[in-house]
Amino acid sequence: MKFEQVLDLVRKSRNLRNDLEMAKYFEMSDGGYRHMKKGRGGLKDSTVRKIMDATDLQAVDIEAAWKSEFARDPKVRKSWANWRAAGAIVILSLMVGGISSFPSISYANIQTSENGYYAQLVFC
Repeated sequence: MKFEQVLDLVRKSRNLRNDLEMAKYFEMSDGGYRHMKKGRGGLKDSTVRKIMDATDLQAVDIEAAWKSEFARDPKVRKSWANWRAAGAIVILSLMVGGISSFPSISYANIQTSENGYYAQLVFC
């Protein structure tokens, strides 16, 4: 999920019509909102919290969406993009394989390689 899609979820959830209303929701200036939207600066905890309140997203999903697009270091940006993709693979695997027979996941290790992603899950 791209960060713009995250903001669209907020916009729809809170029935906000434009960027000015979005800025007010996030309690920032119009310019501050535009900077955040374009990846300038960083995401404050208060902003992440407001996104969480308006959507079903967790903080790590929001950070992954933002950092996979806007992290300054290309290696960090790629790592967040890989993590985000690998997380989706784990979720799909659990949906397909079913988790009803497993009480809990006690450990998850998501790795990336040149050939793709793999996840190691330890259930207890």
